[in-house]
Amino acid sequence: METTSAAPPLHQLTRSARLRPGYNLPVMGVVFGLSLLAALLITRLGIAGFEHFVRDAGMPTDPTPTAAIVGDVALAIPHNKFRRPDSRSEANAPLDLHLHWPSLEGFSIERAAQFQSAAPDAPTIYVTLQPAGGAMAPEERFRRLYPRVLTDGMSRSEHGFVIREFRDGHGYDGERLFIAPDPSRPLVSRCDPADHTASPTCLVQFRTAEGLDVNYRIRQSLLADWRAIDEAVRRLVGEWIAAADA
Repeated sequence: METTSAAPPLHQLTRSARLRPGYNLPVMGVVFGLSLLAALLITRLGIAGFEHFVRDAGMPTDPTPTAAIVGDVALAIPHNKFRRPDSRSEANAPLDLHLHWPSLEGFSIERAAQFQSAAPDAPTIYVTLQPAGGAMAPEERFRRLYPRVLTDGMSRSEHGFVIREFRDGHGYDGERLFIAPDPSRPLVSRCDPADHTASPTCLVQFRTAEGLDVNYRIRQSLLADWRAIDEAVRRLVGEWIAAADA
C-alpha cells in the first residue's frame, strides 16, 4: 500500500522560507527603491521650497548690473548685491548692499546659508551708500571729534590694531575704536565689544570724491584681512560709479 508523508506544519514552512537565501531580496529591493525615491522627492521639494522662500523674501540672485542713484551719484550695481532692491531709485535713501568675502559676489542660492548666518565668522560684508550732505567726513571725524571722546588708555589687538575706548555719554557707549597702524591711510573702525554680542562687528566709513559716504560693516573675525577688504570695497564703489558713467 502506498504511503504518503504528512505535510510539515505551517510554522515550519514559514521558518524555512525565511531562512532560504535570496527569498527576501525582491522585497528588500522594492523597499530600498521606494525609500530612495522618497528621499529624492523630499530633497527636490526642499530645494524648490527654499528657492521659493528666497524669492518671496525679496532676495535677488540675478547678477545683472542694475541702475541706482544715491544723492546726485549714479551707479550700476549687480542686482544680487542689493539687500533692499526697492531703494535703488530713491535718490535720498541709503542704499543697502551685501557682499560675500572673499569672492565679492552677491547673494546666491548656493551661498544663502552664509549670507543669512549670524555666526562670529560669517563671511558677509554689509555696505551702505548714502549722500554725504553736510555731515562731517569720516576722516575729519577721526581727527577732530574722536580725540575728545576717547579715554586715555590704549591696548593692542592680535592683528596689531591700536584699541581705544570711548567715554560714556557721547553716543558711542560700549564701542571700541580700532586703528590700523598704516601711516599712508590708517583704517579706523568702530567695533562692538567682544562680550556685547554673539557676533561682534566693526564699522568702517569713508567718503568718495563724488560725494558718497560709504559705510561697511564686517565681523571682527575678518579684521585680519582688513587691508584687502578695504581696498576691495573702495575699488568696487569706483567700478559701480564708472559703470554708470559708461
